[in-house]
Amino acid sequence: MREPKGRSLISIKVLVVDDSSAVRMMLTALLRTFGISNIDVAANGAQALKMIEQTKFDLVITDVSMEPMDGIEFVRHVRSPTASGQPDLPVLILSSHSEVAILKAAVEAGSTDYLTKPINRSALLSKITSMFDRPRSVVRTDSYWGPERRRTKLGISSKKRRTRD
Repeated sequence: MREPKGRSLISIKVLVVDDSSAVRMMLTALLRTFGISNIDVAANGAQALKMIEQTKFDLVITDVSMEPMDGIEFVRHVRSPTASGQPDLPVLILSSHSEVAILKAAVEAGSTDYLTKPINRSALLSKITSMFDRPRSVVRTDSYWGPERRRTKLGISSKKRRTRD
């Protein structure tokens, strides 16, 4: 297992947000295999928002499709400078939907990264370590505070993007 540079995964506090208790348990078990033991869970975005108002987290892993507040709406609230108190909190969105429109909505809302289900251990670890190894620049405006959205174009690293000569 590769640890993020300068940060031990053992020390991070993670919030897992998913309306499926089975998925919450599976993600918690996966995170524990990385040495992460400080894990809280929420069943939806509304519950998660209340939790991040009261507790400082280092990472949120959230599903897209939930009621009464879905993952994209949750991320928009987190990125609001006045709503969450942690607008630069890294948020990894998980979804069984791989449609470009959903991925684009997640990026526009301010998700730090995106992973399509079914997930596997190595993909999850790679996303988490990448989020800590290469943190995104933070943008602060009147209506948005969060990761630079132009760093990626639908999840494609700027290093992989082709430019015209």
